[in-house]
Amino acid sequence: MGLNKIIKNLDKIQGQQIEIKQFSIEFSNLSMIILCNNCNFQVIIQNFSNLCIQNCSFPFIIQGVEIIDNIVKGWESDCRYMFHDYEDENISFYCQEIKIIKI
Repeated sequence: MGLNKIIKNLDKIQGQQIEIKQFSIEFSNLSMIILCNNCNFQVIIQNFSNLCIQNCSFPFIIQGVEIIDNIVKGWESDCRYMFHDYEDENISFYCQEIKIIKI
């Protein structure tokens, strides 16, 4: 099954420039409000790990978002997805689940 069928709205942000407008962490969960192609999305991340943020400035712009499904590599479920900025590596993390909701 393709990654676009697993994560609804992935095709709206995959490979795109985004602006992170809001970023919050609660225990092992992360929530972001992002702007992409003039649309707002809430990105809900469950059970994240290895969060790395570099060169943070405002507005926080990610030049190219990529979400990779590591299940085909046989990785554990808590590292199922890798979310990262493939252009500048300003943000990256692993997580168990990602939801992308248009708001």
